[in-house]
Amino acid sequence: MTDSTTGGVTATAGRESPGLLIDIGQLVVLLRRSAASLERDQAAGRLPAPVYVGGSRRWRRQEIEDWVRAGCPDRDRWEALRDASRSGRSAGGRGE
Repeated sequence: MTDSTTGGVTATAGRESPGLLIDIGQLVVLLRRSAASLERDQAAGRLPAPVYVGGSRRWRRQEIEDWVRAGCPDRDRWEALRDASRSGRSAGGRGE
């Protein structure tokens, strides 16, 4: 369930469970990095691209988890990997 009073985070058995979209504060907790560090990474293209919902910047939780599993590549490399995965191709960059 999504509760507008918790910014898309719902309480489950006394724990907070992140929703499908997470904000910078939730990203800080998930990645255990400071907001300032994540803002620098965002500006430098080292995080997956955020989505904007009604002027609010959010990240797809599943995409962040997949990005970490892939070794936290920079945004351009991540998008190539993600797109290749969706189309069933290799992201080798040489028509592989």
